[in-house]
Amino acid sequence: MKKLTYPQIDNITLWEKIVSHKHRHTREKLFSFQDKIEIRYAFYSEHFNSLDEIVPLPKTEWSDVKKELISCYGDNTEFKKVKHQIFDHLSEENQTKCPYCMLSRPNTLEHYFDKDDYPEFSVYVHNLIPCCSECNSNKSTSVFDSNHNRKYIHFYHDLIPEEQFLFVRFSFSKFDSVPQVNITLKFSEDNYYSSLVKRHFENLSLISKYHNTIVDRLAPLLEEIRMNQQSGMPIELIITALRNRLKALSEHYGNNYWETCIYEGILSSPGFLSQLLSN
Repeated sequence: MKKLTYPQIDNITLWEKIVSHKHRHTREKLFSFQDKIEIRYAFYSEHFNSLDEIVPLPKTEWSDVKKELISCYGDNTEFKKVKHQIFDHLSEENQTKCPYCMLSRPNTLEHYFDKDDYPEFSVYVHNLIPCCSECNSNKSTSVFDSNHNRKYIHFYHDLIPEEQFLFVRFSFSKFDSVPQVNITLKFSEDNYYSSLVKRHFENLSLISKYHNTIVDRLAPLLEEIRMNQQSGMPIELIITALRNRLKALSEHYGNNYWETCIYEGILSSPGFLSQLLSN
């Protein structure tokens, strides 16, 4: 789970280009609201570090032009160019992993502040997060919970803890040879961002999704480890190989990528590896 960087796009110029291609009536209607658009863009920019303060304007502010504002996000040449820029700007690892779940490939853009409540941000690049279709569908249109706490990480602007907070531990029960998987979130201290990460995981059901994915991945991985032992590979070399894989995944995807945590968990679960190889 890593922060994204966004392409350097002039948002006002983009909006003007999109609007200039509209039919005359729509074009004139939208341009009459340009001053308000610029004010709201500036407000968003000024609150990159305090996103909780970005609340919807009264519906009366946009009622006359809401439909036209939302239509700016659609099948038009100017926005298509920018959409390609957004995806092309992603780092190598972010091109293959949705930032919200780290499970699927990002294949769509998600409006962090939903365009129905915030039509003025329909084509504001800072508000458009590359993600997978499933997360786009599962993410609620409401960013805030009943206590006005944000429910999801904003991957352009939030500080994501670099320390490991996703922990996977494995064990064998006395009566079952199938490994038990335990997944938890643990932080060295409770603060604003640790609470945000917890809400993000809860609202997207990530613990459950990771559990199912890890269970599927674990069986062939453990079988591979057993086969290495049976072929005569010393336990020291098996552990070294696991540590190397852990290091590679951590450097590429971060400490809290689910697959990174599998290897960290195998190496850190008390007695798990020795019991696996003694079965």
